[in-house]
Amino acid sequence: MLFALLIAGFGQGQEVSVASMLPEMTDLEGLAHVPAPFYVTRQASSYDRASVSPDKDWFANADYGQYIRKETVEGHDEYVMADLLGPGAVVRFWSANPAGTARFYFDGEAKPSLSAKLGDLLTGKVEPFSDPIACARSMGTNLYFPMPYAKGLKITLEASEQAAKGVYYQIMYRTYDLAAQVKSFTLDQAKEALNGNARARTIAAARFGSVNPGHPITSMTRTVAPGKTLELFSSSRRGEVDLLEIKLGNSSPENLRGCILEGTFDGKKTVAAPLGDFFGAAPGINRYDSLPVSVAADGTMTSRWAMPFETGATLQLRNLTKSAIQVTATVGNRTLTAVKNPLLFHAKWRMEKMFTRPMRDWNILNVPSGTGRFVGVSLAVANPTKAWWGEGDEKIYIDGETFPSTFGTGTEDYFGYAWCCPEVFSHPYHNQPRCDGPANKGNTSVNRWHILDGMPFSKSFKFDMELWHWAEVDVTYAATAYWYASPESTDTFKPIDAKDLVLPVIPVAVRVKGAIEGEELKAKVTGGVTELQGYENLSNETQLWWRDAAVGDKLTATITVPSTGMYEITGKFCTAGDYGIHQISLNGKPLGGPIDFYNKDLKWKAIGFGAIILPAGEVKLEVMVTGANPQAIQRHMFGLDYLLLTPKN
Repeated sequence: MLFALLIAGFGQGQEVSVASMLPEMTDLEGLAHVPAPFYVTRQASSYDRASVSPDKDWFANADYGQYIRKETVEGHDEYVMADLLGPGAVVRFWSANPAGTARFYFDGEAKPSLSAKLGDLLTGKVEPFSDPIACARSMGTNLYFPMPYAKGLKITLEASEQAAKGVYYQIMYRTYDLAAQVKSFTLDQAKEALNGNARARTIAAARFGSVNPGHPITSMTRTVAPGKTLELFSSSRRGEVDLLEIKLGNSSPENLRGCILEGTFDGKKTVAAPLGDFFGAAPGINRYDSLPVSVAADGTMTSRWAMPFETGATLQLRNLTKSAIQVTATVGNRTLTAVKNPLLFHAKWRMEKMFTRPMRDWNILNVPSGTGRFVGVSLAVANPTKAWWGEGDEKIYIDGETFPSTFGTGTEDYFGYAWCCPEVFSHPYHNQPRCDGPANKGNTSVNRWHILDGMPFSKSFKFDMELWHWAEVDVTYAATAYWYASPESTDTFKPIDAKDLVLPVIPVAVRVKGAIEGEELKAKVTGGVTELQGYENLSNETQLWWRDAAVGDKLTATITVPSTGMYEITGKFCTAGDYGIHQISLNGKPLGGPIDFYNKDLKWKAIGFGAIILPAGEVKLEVMVTGANPQAIQRHMFGLDYLLLTPKN
């Protein structure tokens, strides 16, 4: 994977600039130090402003088209996405549906020094921001690049009102201590930093897949009996583990969940996570490449997180399975002559099986006291239905904030993709190594590494993720949080319980016998959009969904009748607050009159149409929009779970 960044040859000094920040995009060792000058990372986003407090619309979900204000500039409207006070720097820009033109006004300038189509900027079409600095992955678009500013930065979007109303966005930024000296961004600086040095090279050549970090490493192959512990590394002097590579003889999902990686640094246990979860792709071996972690197709798992220590360290693997397991491990350890403001590496795991109602905030990390830096999370979700599990927003509180200074727009948005897309992908900073499907059913594994956008804290840190699922089901979340913290810091993780290591069983979808499934019809429409929607209480857990059509629009499909005869016609249909009135016909014959599918709540309704004679072979199914209930939202939606043709003797 190419990631063209300059990682050497920049000037030194305390001044913050594009040149000084760019090496941070690859500097894993630097994460273990308190940043100087100090900064706090926050986020501007399009989260639903109706979310005011846990007592008022806390799980509101209209996370689009939300802006600070609208301004008129030289006769056109610009929507203000962020209005930031310096000294600071933007470090990440994400959108699910970039539209219009983004304008960046640095330090109060009247004319923006950076102006580009937002879609081009976030997908690598604006020089010098090429893939993967700016790119699309699984329908999400991201730009990771330092854009510092001395006094302030205003980011606006010029787009039609209709387009602007639908845009989802997130902008992560640093706010430095007021004494910080910052050289504001220019496009020329960015081009010079990325392209102006012959020593520029790729991350892939420098780090990915390497088993030799440039200093001695130790390797072993051992068999660990059930209930026993294997020591992987031990040292009683100052140093840093910067390479950990492990491969099991049997890399089954059960073994990867049942073997616990534990790390003790300077006398404090800071690492406790199932092996597969620690490497960010659980359950099982799921290949991906990122900057700090990689998993190879042959089962080799590699960590390049920096793990410094002053007085000593141990790494061990505890086998809580019922089988003996062969372990091959490689550890790279370099001696440190001095450690400035050392922070200890932490990686801890928790899991919970939860019913999805009522919605709630699920805590991924809580550090009640201490100084440190949050650097990432991996999440494994066991979802028993095709329905989307990740509508929830991340909420991050730094140093005792009562309202989250990072308030997201959706779980997949936090993990860098969009629209609950099941496509697997790799990126240096965010990945979806596994998504079983169909749709979002089964096991999904995602991770996000905060490198350039790491989140320092001086007193406390809390990360919650909303449990916001489309369906009312039991779902299992298993998260590993990664952070650096001072030795005296505290956290709220409990010891890992062996009973929590049992992998959830995903139920097989049940189909109504003989049903003609709506989602399997090849439907054509004269207006609106068709999609497939997953819900656990449907036949095959899926329905054909038609939305945003106009009165008079038609949906047509063909169904196959096995033989000529009289058939009893029944169907199961969706009803909800934005569904319309539709006329259903077979072979041009109306099945009764128009049906009003409006209902205040989301429910599925079985409807009988009586008996009708049908010929053998292909029969035309037609659904026409005839109107909408006055109480309904006028989107004329229609949802078909299945039709059932029962022969009548």
